[in-house]
Amino acid sequence: ADMEGWEAEAEAFRRAGVRLSEEGGAVVAGGFGPPGPLELSTEVVDTDLGPLFATMMSLAPGCHSTLEEVVWENRFRYAVELRRMGGINPIRGQTLHITGVDSLRPATVQARDLWGAAALLLAALSCPGISRVQGAEHLARGYADLPGRLRSLSADLTIGGEP
Repeated sequence: ADMEGWEAEAEAFRRAGVRLSEEGGAVVAGGFGPPGPLELSTEVVDTDLGPLFATMMSLAPGCHSTLEEVVWENRFRYAVELRRMGGINPIRGQTLHITGVDSLRPATVQARDLWGAAALLLAALSCPGISRVQGAEHLARGYADLPGRLRSLSADLTIGGEP
C-alpha cells in the first residue's frame, strides 16, 4: 500500500497530528496523541473517509472541527449514533460541526452503511466497557477478516455470535 492518490487525506491526518510514513509497502501511522482540529470538505477528501475523520475529530478534546459533505445526502446518519456515545456534533445544512470530547462512552449504536459501520466500530474500540454496533454485517462487504486484523492489534471484540 502507498499513499499515491491519497495526498489530501494524508495531509488532513498530518494536520490533525498523525505521523504517516510508507514502509515496506505499507502505510504506517503512529506517534500521536489527541488529534487537533480540522476543517474538511468532501470536495477535497474522499467522501467515504468522512465518517472515519468525524470519529477521530470527536476524540480531539475541546477542538472545534467541521466536515462538509457535498457528495451524498443523508451521509451523517452515523453522527446521530456518535451522539449516543457522547459525541457533540450538530448538523447544519451540509456540514457536521464537531466539538471533541475527552472520551466517548459505551453504547448500542446502529450502523447503516459500510463506512458508518467502520467509524462506529472505531468509536466503540475507543471506549472503556462494552459497546454494541448493530449492522456490523456491512463491514464484511469491505474488509477481509477485519475482526482478525483488529484482534492482532489487541482489540477485544466479538462479531455476531462468534466467540
